[in-house]
Amino acid sequence: MLNCLSGAVRQEHTVVMIFLFATQMTARSMTPFRRQPFSLDQRTSDAPFGKSPDCSANQAAPMNRFAVCVSRKLGTLLLAISAVSHAPFAAAASATSPSLDPHSGMVATCAECHGAAGEGSAAAGIPRLAGQNADYMAHALSMFKAGTRASPAMQAIARNLSDSDMRALSDYFAAQKPPLAAATQPPQQADVQRGQQLAQLGDGANVAACFSCHAAGGKGNGARFPSIAGQPATFTVARLHEFQERAKHGKPKPGSMTAVAAQMSDAQIEAAAAYLSTLSTN
Repeated sequence: MLNCLSGAVRQEHTVVMIFLFATQMTARSMTPFRRQPFSLDQRTSDAPFGKSPDCSANQAAPMNRFAVCVSRKLGTLLLAISAVSHAPFAAAASATSPSLDPHSGMVATCAECHGAAGEGSAAAGIPRLAGQNADYMAHALSMFKAGTRASPAMQAIARNLSDSDMRALSDYFAAQKPPLAAATQPPQQADVQRGQQLAQLGDGANVAACFSCHAAGGKGNGARFPSIAGQPATFTVARLHEFQERAKHGKPKPGSMTAVAAQMSDAQIEAAAAYLSTLSTN
């Protein structure tokens, strides 16, 4: 911003210098003719409205008409230079204008962790928001704000959001369709195959199929069952371990994720996460 401003000041200085020089030159050129009468009506008598007289035409025209012609051409030039001198400053001002961010910077805050379009991060274990069910996200934010869902980072952000903020952010990220977040390393094909079986069929009576609740393809089912397709494997593994830890502090409700995760082995968790991370969200 400061560079833009200093550049504009330098260009304005140039404009002033050009104007002073041109004024002096015009005054000198008119010196021999000062005694000639000058009529204001002569300025536009030989040119259509809105157009300057042709300086090259009628070489015998009085010098006062020539001076008017020069001043008009000079005026047009000065306006053009002035517009250019203001352009960088205006561009810098518009680039930082709050009106250009329809969500008042809230999207940028989310993007710092979740990615520019909510694609998530495999390296950091950050979940994908893009394409997620808007009702689910709005409900999750309300839980973070109320403190009923634990996450120091998310609670610090959610406590400053209004209900309308939560809805606006949820709708925004639900509409995004970026590519899947790049994996830190490609999943093992054997894990993907075992994970596919768990997602589609489950494993016996204790480990239900992922898609039985989260819908076909893991695309989610309303506010209660989020989309699990395309989630970074590192996030899914960490989330399932959270459910397992929760199960240690009380008997989980039958059929809940806490109950299902409590019955899963580490190998099953790794396999399910590997498979789900490869699924398209579109």
